[in-house]
Amino acid sequence: QGAVAGANSKRLPGWSLVRDAGATELMNVGLTPDCRSEQPAPVCTGQPDGPRLPTAATRFLNVRRAIAAAIDPVVVVERVTGATNGASADLFGTTRDLSPGVAGHTYDPERARRLVISAKANGWDGKVRYLCDSSTAGQSRAIAIETMLKAVGIEPVIDTTKDAAAVRRITTVTYDFDLACGALGLVADTVSGKSDGTTLAALTQQLVSTSPGNLTGWKNARVDAAVLALRAARTQGERRDATKAIVEQVAEDAPFVVTGAPQEYVASTTKVRGVVPTTGSRVLLDGAWLATPQSG
Repeated sequence: QGAVAGANSKRLPGWSLVRDAGATELMNVGLTPDCRSEQPAPVCTGQPDGPRLPTAATRFLNVRRAIAAAIDPVVVVERVTGATNGASADLFGTTRDLSPGVAGHTYDPERARRLVISAKANGWDGKVRYLCDSSTAGQSRAIAIETMLKAVGIEPVIDTTKDAAAVRRITTVTYDFDLACGALGLVADTVSGKSDGTTLAALTQQLVSTSPGNLTGWKNARVDAAVLALRAARTQGERRDATKAIVEQVAEDAPFVVTGAPQEYVASTTKVRGVVPTTGSRVLLDGAWLATPQSG
């Protein structure tokens, strides 16, 4: 975020984008590996073939709701970046074309404490495993999460010993986690607020019940229908009705907690011409060229 601010202050030519839900804490609602010939290891080592039973603490609704209420996005982003720019609990931002105008999850530590007490009364041991990568940012993020969970009576078990690739394998292959740092990354133009062409694909892949890329194992018929409605929508009102349903159901079921919407800035110099922006921060350079003083 400091680099983005620097590019803006120097008025470098380029374009700015924001990744709504670009920092998200993912909860394992029901992801389990389907073991075949003791793979994937190590969770299937010595296990019979077939799907394993869910064991994640976050399979319980009140545990997820407690975690969501315990996390303050401002604290997370400030710990990671040293500033509060980009802190957001909103899945679709507040000024984007898809923003439905309803709040996402709300930081409420008192409610979190009540939910923790209720969950423990129903047999939960109070522990939650948190997984994030070993980078400086990942470790800072884990410290922020650990502090806030402890404050409401949750006992976090922190793992920041693995690199990003290993964390990715756990969250997408072995599913051996309760809570993990991640991202949805719904891209929009910072100035216009217009979502780019990858947003619908990302929502379909990451939220729809039957998608192999479902990030949390959360299955919700209302959300499935809303994603389909969003794909078919022709008016702004129809699009916002669809995203409203998604945001409301995320707040109700707490399959993840949005903590940040990081900005990116694709900068160049005045000498570079012919660069064509596409989706996200990707650019086409096949027609790019360097201007000379004579060419202007």
